[in-house]
Amino acid sequence: MATVYGQRIIDAGALGGTSGVAPAFPFLAMRHGEETRSPAPRVFDRVVELWSYDTPRDYTRTERGLRAVQAALEAAVGHRTEVQGVAWWLIATRYEGTSRDLEDDVVRASVKYSTFRLIGNTDQ
Repeated sequence: MATVYGQRIIDAGALGGTSGVAPAFPFLAMRHGEETRSPAPRVFDRVVELWSYDTPRDYTRTERGLRAVQAALEAAVGHRTEVQGVAWWLIATRYEGTSRDLEDDVVRASVKYSTFRLIGNTDQ
């Protein structure tokens, strides 16, 4: 994943943080979808979309990057991490699909996204 995107993985809300300036290609934007909590304490189920942006009409690196993201998420199952001071464990990653080839006329990029369902639990 780092081979394709390096440190260019951003939250979708930060996209366009500097007016008129897009990150260097390729980059990955993460969008958090709905989250549900289980009746069991501290268990969550969250949908995440990972949008890959690259040079116009070049989907080769995009495909390779999204496959690497899927492999990294699957490898993270069972591991503990900490996000904003809260420890959590990824219990399961469910790949839900990948979009068709898209184009972003504003950023002038080829775009494709994969959707995952992340199931985990926290210590809070």
